[in-house]
Amino acid sequence: MELEPVPPNEDKSKIPVGTTIVARTEDGSPAEAAGLQRGDIILNVDGTVADRLSPEEVAALSRGKEGTKASLQVSRNGQVVDITAIRRPITLKGTSSGQIEVISSQKGKKLQVGFVKIRSFSSTTKDEVTRALEAMHSENSARPDVLVFDLRGNGGGLLQGAVDTSNLLLKPGKIVVFVVSKDGQAQALQTLSNGITSTDMDLPDLTTPVYILVNANTASAAEVFAAAMRENDREGPVFLVGEKTFGKGIIQNLQSLREGGIAVTVARYETPLHHNINKIGINVDIPVSCDSTLDTTISCV
Repeated sequence: MELEPVPPNEDKSKIPVGTTIVARTEDGSPAEAAGLQRGDIILNVDGTVADRLSPEEVAALSRGKEGTKASLQVSRNGQVVDITAIRRPITLKGTSSGQIEVISSQKGKKLQVGFVKIRSFSSTTKDEVTRALEAMHSENSARPDVLVFDLRGNGGGLLQGAVDTSNLLLKPGKIVVFVVSKDGQAQALQTLSNGITSTDMDLPDLTTPVYILVNANTASAAEVFAAAMRENDREGPVFLVGEKTFGKGIIQNLQSLREGGIAVTVARYETPLHHNINKIGINVDIPVSCDSTLDTTISCV
């Protein structure tokens, strides 16, 4: 299932701060089989109250050994529903991509727009995005004039996945994020000093203008990627489009208790220019209201 924070326009008067909503379920997944539905609000996972947990933490609690049961309690249309899912492996595709020709509204010029939607960052995201970019630069495709990365509804995922993907668009040795421990020690995570190699195109792509779609449910590693793109120097400009992001800039570990568990903050993120985004979010360059569940990537730009 795909999880995201409760949207800011939801009535939160009866919803605890920080609760997580089901954005969608994968076809044939345990979540779908168990009856989870889009819009369900996660209240409890295996005895742990989810009112202060991020989507990533709720997802971590939901995982477990194959064949074991995950007991969830959700709020659906104001009613509490108990759901039991049987854990099993599933294969998720974290990205989708394509290319389309559009007419510029300002100059009436035809533009080739390449787009990549990243639902969540993982250990395979960099390779998936690499294949997407290579396909756009193949002999059978016109080189894109603009690249659009759609991070709406992306609650983060794996931080290293965001760092690795940054290698495709930033110069070697650039800082993607600082991880600052509770005692103030900062560790810089950078793009590879030797760059990357691709058999079909020159990477990193430093010249194509990049537009990054974000909204109030863009969080954590997705915010790290967006900030790194905008705050590092590229020949091609980077614009954030959409709505102010969620503002999750902390790293938490889940610690088990006799009844449930607790999330303990162990570090925080800082952007390459040392901005703290936690509970603040990232402002956009071009404000646009665009529902991630209804509007396609291209319709937003």
